[in-house]
Amino acid sequence: MFQELDELFGKLEDPMPRSSGEAKDPWEEKHDPHSLTILDTDSANYLKRFMEDTEQGFSAGRVLAVDTTIIWVVDDRGRVRFAMEEMFHDNTPTGLAKLQNFPLTKFVRKLGHPSLLRDALSFKGRIGGEIRFESNLPDPYWSINRRSGRYGYHDDRIYVHLKNAANQFRHHGIELHLDPDF
Repeated sequence: MFQELDELFGKLEDPMPRSSGEAKDPWEEKHDPHSLTILDTDSANYLKRFMEDTEQGFSAGRVLAVDTTIIWVVDDRGRVRFAMEEMFHDNTPTGLAKLQNFPLTKFVRKLGHPSLLRDALSFKGRIGGEIRFESNLPDPYWSINRRSGRYGYHDDRIYVHLKNAANQFRHHGIELHLDPDF
């Protein structure tokens, strides 16, 4: 089973260390994001409805989606775990989505990809990245990428791993454009 999952989503790996030398922040070892979800039929239905409404012009959805990021990672069992990238402040998870470009929150601490795997095999994960709403186009769409500094850029990660992760969403009727960042 693990060999098949390795072929689909890349090998199970520890998070890659950042420039600080740490693979995960202390708060990521202790806290789950409030929005942590495992992709299944029920969660996919909610996510799909939100994405479709946002694409079709639901203004509240666009306000939420335009400057926030959904982070995702494939776990040891091949399940996709996802959450809003949430802020962490004063040693407390806020449960609030981190705005990516707003000056007051751009550099605020966050619960990143390792926090999605807090209960998994020692934070080991397969490919991971972001789901973003691409709103600057005449026909806006949702995209998936491998922009996880801890799980998306291991040497064995290849385009087909990203494609297979996107297929997990597609299986539930969620179409994501693949970011060709390989």
